[in-house]
Amino acid sequence: MPVIFCRPHDKGEPVRNKIISTLKSCGIDFEKAHHEVTPSQHEINLKPIDPLGGADRTVLFNFITKRVANDFGYHATFMPKPFDGFNRNAFHIHLSMQDLEGNNLFYDKSADNNFGEFARQFIGGILKYAREFYFIFASTFYYYKSFVVDREGSVI
Repeated sequence: MPVIFCRPHDKGEPVRNKIISTLKSCGIDFEKAHHEVTPSQHEINLKPIDPLGGADRTVLFNFITKRVANDFGYHATFMPKPFDGFNRNAFHIHLSMQDLEGNNLFYDKSADNNFGEFARQFIGGILKYAREFYFIFASTFYYYKSFVVDREGSVI
């Protein structure tokens, strides 16, 4: 029996589509976009880029998202936990490292899950200083509201 996959339509889809088309017109490519778990929560994953370009692109992404949402009569927020009783919002960054020849420094074909020793040490360094990172990445009360054990927001 043939099966047809059809994703469900949600009320935010026209807004998300306009955000994506505006991003594209600014030269910002995305990998995927979809509705998230909580009502009115969306995820748009941007394609990889160098760190400085990523920082610039993040500021532009936030501006475009808020502007487009406003054009549709909505308010977009990037607060980590705007509402009690719902999942938190998240801003996460995917990292990779390459040498000057473009080789992935995290990859090791002989390691478990191809996850090399350098990658393990890199993550260990992040975890070692994770609490200190909170002063930069979680600098307001609202971020701490989002840290709930056994939920999507990590607690270190």
